[in-house]
Amino acid sequence: MPVHLKDHLEIGKHIPGIIQLPRRLEVSLIVADLVLLWSLSQPDEFQDQLIHLPL
Repeated sequence: MPVHLKDHLEIGKHIPGIIQLPRRLEVSLIVADLVLLWSLSQPDEFQDQLIHLPL
């Protein structure tokens, strides 16, 4: 994913942001991190970024 994202951004394209999750992570931890991100972030804060959970 990071290589494709880098190529995508290098040609001038954008993404709203990607949140990458490990294959095995408790749903409660995913929800808690997503709520935290949502509550503390601005709408365009994660544009063109790849974020890994858990935080």
